[in-house]
Amino acid sequence: MFTYKTFNNIAEDGLNILDGNHFHIDEINPDSLILRSQNLSIEDFNKSLKCIGRAGAGTNNIPVNEATEKGIVVFNTPGANANAVKELVVCGMLLSSRGIIQGNIYSKTLSGQNSVELNKSMESQKKNFKGNELKGKTLGIIGLGAIGSLLAQTAEVMGMKIIGYDPYISIDAAWRLPKDVEKADSMDYLLNNSDYVSIHVPLVEATKDLINKESLQKFKKGSKLINLSRGGIVNNKDIIEALDSKIIGTFVTMCIISKVYCIYF
Repeated sequence: MFTYKTFNNIAEDGLNILDGNHFHIDEINPDSLILRSQNLSIEDFNKSLKCIGRAGAGTNNIPVNEATEKGIVVFNTPGANANAVKELVVCGMLLSSRGIIQGNIYSKTLSGQNSVELNKSMESQKKNFKGNELKGKTLGIIGLGAIGSLLAQTAEVMGMKIIGYDPYISIDAAWRLPKDVEKADSMDYLLNNSDYVSIHVPLVEATKDLINKESLQKFKKGSKLINLSRGGIVNNKDIIEALDSKIIGTFVTMCIISKVYCIYF
């Protein structure tokens, strides 16, 4: 019999499999840890700990080197949430293209008006929130793994042109890509030619601050950047300056502040 401890919310279906195979919860001295976004430290390692499983793609919230030194196996589940992330990227593209949020905020300022006045006010302002269609626009995808390849498939169905950049693409991922995806030989080419850029790479030393002051200068003016990978891939100071100077039009991301997920534009 083995034991486990969970951090964050883990799907009941998965926990039921563990329970059905004689794994039991132990909050004090477990054999394994299961987590999502929880930031682990070596203080979380108990003496009987044998493995750590992350329900997600990245492992940057786990001290892998320290775990390895102690003989603790660390593994993840790449692709498990790929479809969910893909859908959030599509949502981000739509929100950044149409004034959905802005129109909603404006409509709330009209409380107290009767229906005739409300219709008149909204009609006079709707042109400010119309935005643009995704069809015919170019989506640049940095990282063509499980999420990036799914996103490419969906974007093609939506009538978008697709540029992909991934110098380490696997054979399996390449098979999943639509045949019309244009292969970029450099990230600069992708940034120069994309109306939307979506990032799908892990946070490692090589990708930290991948989007910075220098790379932001390569973006097509007014383009929209979407980062639903890890926050450290984009330099926050540089992205704010790029937004203020209109180098890019919109930045969509998801971060955690006091355990609350927020989307910023």
